[in-house]
Amino acid sequence: MIEELIKPETELEKLIVSDPEFIEGANWGKPRPGHPEGTVLLHIVEVLKNVDKLLENVHYDDAVPIRKNLRLIAICHDTFKYKVDGTKSKEGENHH
Repeated sequence: MIEELIKPETELEKLIVSDPEFIEGANWGKPRPGHPEGTVLLHIVEVLKNVDKLLENVHYDDAVPIRKNLRLIAICHDTFKYKVDGTKSKEGENHH
């Protein structure tokens, strides 16, 4: 299901989305303030749509490296929120 929603475009993306820790983190979450979509996976899907919208009028050759980087950030940026200890300050190692 994850690959169907994210649609990995590179070998690196395929490697990331098949990693067990990524899968656990992607499936974490429920609707909450700032993330009404719920799971990290659904948030990633929304952010990837925004990346496409952002670059829809940019010449393809110019957008390729930017798009690859933005997609990687979108795919990874919230994946480890599930490891944050809510009883501690969200700093350093206790930050997603």
